[in-house]
This record gives sequence, C-alpha cells and structure tokens, in this order.
Amino acid sequence: MTRRVTTPILLALTWLFGLFGPTAAQAQTQTFKVEKFDIKGDGGTDYVAVESTSGRVFVSRGTHMMVVEGATGKVVGDILNTPGVHGAAFSVKANHGFTTNSGDQTVPTVAGAKTIAVDPKTHNAYLFQPERGPAPPPAAGAPAPAPGRGRGPQGPIVASWFVVIRQ
Repeated sequence: MTRRVTTPILLALTWLFGLFGPTAAQAQTQTFKVEKFDIKGDGGTDYVAVESTSGRVFVSRGTHMMVVEGATGKVVGDILNTPGVHGAAFSVKANHGFTTNSGDQTVPTVAGAKTIAVDPKTHNAYLFQPERGPAPPPAAGAPAPAPGRGRGPQGPIVASWFVVIRQ
C-alpha cells in the first residue's frame, strides 16, 4: 500500500521540479582564478589543511609541516619534528592543532592514520584508518616493485578503526 501512494507522489514532485526547476540554459557557469606559488621546501607532499580564522594553510612534507599564508603564498613558518606527518586539523576555540604523525605515534591512535578532522563544537578530533593484514606473496616471476615508489603490495583490510580524541 505504501508503494502505491509513494510512486504517484514521487512522480508529481519530479514533474513539478522539471516544470519549475532550473534548466541547463539557466545554470550559471562559475569561473575561478588560479594562482600558483613555489613554496620550495624539503620533503614530499601530502595533505593540506586550512585554519579558517587566520587563513593559514598547513602543508605536510613528510617530516615537517610548512605554514603558508593562504592569501599570498608566503611561507610564514615550519613545524619541525613531525615524522610521518600526513593530515592536520584545528580546534580554534580550544587553541589546539592536531597532526597525524605516523612516524612517532605521540598520541597513540592507529598506525598509519592520515586523515583527521575536528568538531568545532566539542573540539574532539576524529581519525579513520583501516588496518591491513599481511600482504600476499608476489606472483611467481613477477618483477620486484620499484624502490621508493608507492607503498607496495597491501594485505586485506582486517579492521576499520574510527578513533576519537576527546577534549
């Protein structure tokens, strides 16, 4: 019975949206200005994070986190000794910043955690990281992976960890 009532309602809403909704010709095209800045610096590159009140952009470089003025591209700082850094997140009101440093596990969470976010109301930090089992052996006669490129063969996901760092 629910299906018979729902189908006519959905059809009517679809018809009304098609009648009064925007058409492709009415949609406006957005344009963007792209600026590039050579910020130099050592190390690889990974994630960027923006601290919204200052407009500063934090660029992870593997062993350190560069701080860049978002509006000008000027490097204004460098946070050293963050081995294995990937992501960053901020709780401005609590005056906390978090980075995922897989190289030292300063706050033990999950090895290899990369992504992080902070809830601006609770100031809790959230991470997600799958845990993998052993990698399968290479196929007979398969060439060895090139050194220094990628992470190599990975095992199956055996757990999916959602981590909360509470304030």
